[in-house]
Amino acid sequence: MSNTPHFLTKEMAEDAIQRGIDWFIQKKRSFDANWELSGCYIEIIVPAQKGFNLVPEVLHFKSFTSTNGWKYPFDKIARSKSIQLWSGRNNGNGHTPPHLLFLGETPYYGGVKRDGIIVTCSGFEESEDSEISTKIASELITMARVAFVHSEARNKDFIE
Repeated sequence: MSNTPHFLTKEMAEDAIQRGIDWFIQKKRSFDANWELSGCYIEIIVPAQKGFNLVPEVLHFKSFTSTNGWKYPFDKIARSKSIQLWSGRNNGNGHTPPHLLFLGETPYYGGVKRDGIIVTCSGFEESEDSEISTKIASELITMARVAFVHSEARNKDFIE
């Protein structure tokens, strides 16, 4: 069984995703009052401890609209972005260099690796996928920091 970071919870991830999408929808509607969310997929991956190794583990994912309604396989595209970020082949600042792409991977960018947390989004323009991912990662990091600061663990030598 894996051990994910203590101050990152699925509930925090759910909240961060919802905050990120709500923020994005509000932003889009400030330019076009009739704008509607047509569908996307968001995934959060965190390091999980297995023995002495760290491995990627999906903390939470959210699909907006059903997979049958998508024009493209947004879940598979987001997962491919996550793998590229986890492995260090993409730094979150644009496309994965062609010499580091493998068969079956997406050439699209649209995610972020921030302080060990990977957030990817697929369903919008690549720059918007990145923007949403960055917002969600920032929300999640802040939530975890607040949880730590308000915990008894802050004043102990080890996390219990």
